[in-house]
Amino acid sequence: MISPYAAPDEWRRTSVQIFAVLIVLAFVIPRLALLVAASGIPLSDTKWYFDRAVSIAHGKGYAFDGTPTAFWPVGYPGFLALLFLVSPETPETGLIANFFLSAVTVACSFLIFCELKISNAWALFGTLVLAVFPNFIFYQNLLSSEILMMTIISISLLFILIAKLKYHFLLTGICFWLATLVKSQILFLPVFIVIYDFWLSHQRKNVIFNYLMLAGGILVVVIPWTARNYLVFDRFILVQSNGGYNLLMGNNKDNRWGGSTGAASEFVSMFPGIVADINHALSDEMGMNDRAATVALHFIMSNPVEVLKRVPYKQYRFFGHDPQGIDSLLRSNAAAGKTLPWLSSLFQISYWYYTVIFALAMLSPIMFLIGPLQTRAHFVLLSTIFYFALISAVFFGEGRFHIPLLPEFVGCMLVTLHTAKARLWPPATSTE
Repeated sequence: MISPYAAPDEWRRTSVQIFAVLIVLAFVIPRLALLVAASGIPLSDTKWYFDRAVSIAHGKGYAFDGTPTAFWPVGYPGFLALLFLVSPETPETGLIANFFLSAVTVACSFLIFCELKISNAWALFGTLVLAVFPNFIFYQNLLSSEILMMTIISISLLFILIAKLKYHFLLTGICFWLATLVKSQILFLPVFIVIYDFWLSHQRKNVIFNYLMLAGGILVVVIPWTARNYLVFDRFILVQSNGGYNLLMGNNKDNRWGGSTGAASEFVSMFPGIVADINHALSDEMGMNDRAATVALHFIMSNPVEVLKRVPYKQYRFFGHDPQGIDSLLRSNAAAGKTLPWLSSLFQISYWYYTVIFALAMLSPIMFLIGPLQTRAHFVLLSTIFYFALISAVFFGEGRFHIPLLPEFVGCMLVTLHTAKARLWPPATSTE
């Protein structure tokens, strides 16, 4: 027991140690429990990632039954393939990797929270909130790209916040492009930060040069993959070949919500020849994407008012609580012969946990305007959320798309709570 007469520094050090232990336990216990109890088999998207990773690991390249593809980004299958070179080609390999990726995300998030200029106590509290975030835990047990994307975004944002030297920006650019290979929509995110830094800096030449270095880091990674796509498909494909398909899912006359249309079979009936089951070989990948883009652009140009009316719906779907983590776990375990009724009971906990954090996070733009925490780190978190929401407004929205941004939501929540506390209960001032 700590003596009540212990020095304040000793109290503070002991509190931090206790908090750190709580974070570790809160992170490890539910994840290991879920890994043991609810490891199913890959289905749908996760099966596609797993099969492409096996193809790469066997030296057959990024291909479907020997036919090269670029339909989805190569980043996550490529990551799994690297693991399969030294580990068993089993789903468990990817799930264990997700555990360590999540640990890196939590560590980076703590450092990002510290950049918000809040106390270490607030940063530790935010780290604990993130560690036990239900959907963060659920997605760790799925072979989907969200956990890897969350980790690379966290590393990229941390680097861009602490970068000082030229080579720091080069490394940051490499990180951002690695994220682009996992989910290509992140490509132009640094533009918001460039504008912010350029606007506030008194040494704008340095800002320009630093971000040219960042762009150079991007090119280090992009050129080889784009060259591969050009050699294979004889056309320029930056990362993936399904941009038109994604555009069509959010911009067609049959779906007023402006989101994905559901089962692939439904999409095929609406637009014959546009898409097939993702786990069957695509007979005309490039032609399919071209036709999808043509139909989508025609709809957009012919129905501009309808397109704008769909934006709120797309945003609602993007920011809404995502049930796919639990649903996918239930389906993958059912396919493995496991029934997990207790998992369904966690839905309400997950829903309200996310809802509270999201509501507080969405107040943080107001806190940014009224101060006092008008920090660069806060702007970076807000611009990251806004950027992904903007992409969903153009294409289509799903709750799954905000999963990589859970650390950003928690960081913005911390700003709201910290600012509210400072205004409602300002620190006492000396009257001497």
